[in-house]
Amino acid sequence: MTATIPAGFALVDFKSPFMEVNGPIYAAIDEPTLHLGFRVEQRHCNLNSSLHGGMLATLADFAMGRALGRSRGTMQPLVTLNLNLDYIGTTAVGAWIEIFVQLKKSSGGVVFATCEIRDGEKLMLTASGVFKFIAMASSSPSRS
Repeated sequence: MTATIPAGFALVDFKSPFMEVNGPIYAAIDEPTLHLGFRVEQRHCNLNSSLHGGMLATLADFAMGRALGRSRGTMQPLVTLNLNLDYIGTTAVGAWIEIFVQLKKSSGGVVFATCEIRDGEKLMLTASGVFKFIAMASSSPSRS
């Protein structure tokens, strides 16, 4: 699918094979908070040709994790401890949706965030999440 991406957004360079197959996802350039964009393709939709709820959940989890991971200045690995979702609406193939994240609190290595996913002015999902920073995994296998 070839569709115009709004000005001010750049393609996110994924480090995760899971997100590579679920994208492409775009990040707003030069914004202090994380603001992502996503063009809905047929492969992101359910049998009713509307954006799949699982894709909305994936976008919320990814966006909050990325925003929180960057909150310490450089990208830090973290895991999702809890994710709460409220589905409010959906959209169809071709729609440009945007994800807005807010950091709510940080307590030690645990951080809390919320996000909204919108199709223009139409709110589709609100989410809140709890995440924990973890040590970077070693790339070489351990030997016993």
